[in-house]
Amino acid sequence: KNQKSIINSAARLVSELSYINNLQVFGPIPAPIQKISGMYRWRILLRYNRDFAIQNVLSSIKTKQNMKIKIDIWTIQR
Repeated sequence: KNQKSIINSAARLVSELSYINNLQVFGPIPAPIQKISGMYRWRILLRYNRDFAIQNVLSSIKTKQNMKIKIDIWTIQR
């Protein structure tokens, strides 16, 4: 619910993820709908190769007690 807190947490998460090889991190940026039901939302985009074990990275993410992370995985066909 605190905008400064979510911005700081998103920036910290991007900083931690940016050190992982084979992972490109974009963001954080405000979500298209920045606030829903009093909760602020920000986006972080991760780009990786198919042979990269993204599940290991995602399971290691730690959040504050009052923060939620929603993950959408999109596959791009080439």
